[in-house]
Amino acid sequence: MKILKFNKQYIHPIAFSFLSMPFLISYNSIKNGKSLFYNLNMSLEQVTSAAPMLILLAFLILIQIRLVKMSKVLSLATYFFIFATMIYSTFQVNNKLLIILSFLYLFFSFYFFTIWDLFLTSAALNPMFHGADIEKESIFKIKGRFIDKKSGEIKVVYLTNLDKNSGYIYFSEKTDKFLGDNFDLELDYENVTFKSNCTPIASQYNGLGFNYNSDWLSRSISSLYKICLDRQIF
Repeated sequence: MKILKFNKQYIHPIAFSFLSMPFLISYNSIKNGKSLFYNLNMSLEQVTSAAPMLILLAFLILIQIRLVKMSKVLSLATYFFIFATMIYSTFQVNNKLLIILSFLYLFFSFYFFTIWDLFLTSAALNPMFHGADIEKESIFKIKGRFIDKKSGEIKVVYLTNLDKNSGYIYFSEKTDKFLGDNFDLELDYENVTFKSNCTPIASQYNGLGFNYNSDWLSRSISSLYKICLDRQIF
């Protein structure tokens, strides 16, 4: 899966994992009663003491950037391990500030884990088919048209997944790259055309994951989603 647009659901959880590193180093500094800025040796000492968790975070960031599905489980395990380690250390030194910092970390880690979980399970990242399934017509449930707003080019597509905010389309012809920040998508279902403006998110298997604008038009893609939900199409 290749990310085409860095939205906040992708950037923020990764940024949190990255910022957890200096947070842990500062936490260790407070726990040991030593200033990070006193001298270089003390700073290196705090980094070394947090090395196992820093390595774990670095690995987590790597697989989050690559959108590996196991990043969901690993992020939950990593955040819990860090919190458990912090709580254990806190009760050893009986420091109220460290207790507050520990539970603040728990709160924010749960918040960003939830964002990451929703992002990974969104329709934009789940085509609902694999490369070997492309020849199976059963995956092409709803036909439509991709309209490039920049060039005006129109391409035939098939909708393979759809949720409340995003979806996934497969191009009937080979498409190498997607230009422009947004496009119009028209989808035909039971002789009715549903249309919305969409933003590309990711690509895989000659397809495109996208977010669509939820509006109040009676024939927008959000209206189609409600129909698909009622009829359990996806």
